[in-house]
Amino acid sequence: PAPPDADAAAAAAAADDQSPLADVHSISAAGFAHCDVYIIEDSDLIRKTSVAKFAKLAAAWAVAWTFHEYPTVESFVHLLPALVDRPDVILCVDENLHSAGGSLTGTDLIRRLAKLPFSGCLISASGDPSVAQLHIDLGANLALGKPLPTLPKLADRLLGFFSKRELEATVAAGPLP
Repeated sequence: PAPPDADAAAAAAAADDQSPLADVHSISAAGFAHCDVYIIEDSDLIRKTSVAKFAKLAAAWAVAWTFHEYPTVESFVHLLPALVDRPDVILCVDENLHSAGGSLTGTDLIRRLAKLPFSGCLISASGDPSVAQLHIDLGANLALGKPLPTLPKLADRLLGFFSKRELEATVAAGPLP
């Protein structure tokens, strides 16, 4: 049998993933109650687990998110013209996508998006902290690392983004009459 400490740690981890994840108000107000989530990742396993984690979060928040998977920037980039002016888009991108035959990197995609009026949520999912910082410097909204954090941490990070987006919209609307 596992030592009691191991059982306690496993129970705490399970409780962590089942804890209440947050108020949906910021998500709806920021335009993310219905959105498209694009996962650009060369590893099939990491791509599938990322989709599963975002899907669990969407289910917990009772929001309608549609998921799209791409193994390379090249397989995704043709969609950019249709996505640039849509605030209801979440892009989660890895850096090195070469194992799936890609020659473009996550940095290349973020540089392209920086030249466009992209208004969605851009997430760096690189396992390299220096690359994650570069992605932030180039315009990514969040750097989550790899693997993605636990559901409560993922929820907190996304809610921070959604709350900021809601505040920006409120300020842009000007003072109340």
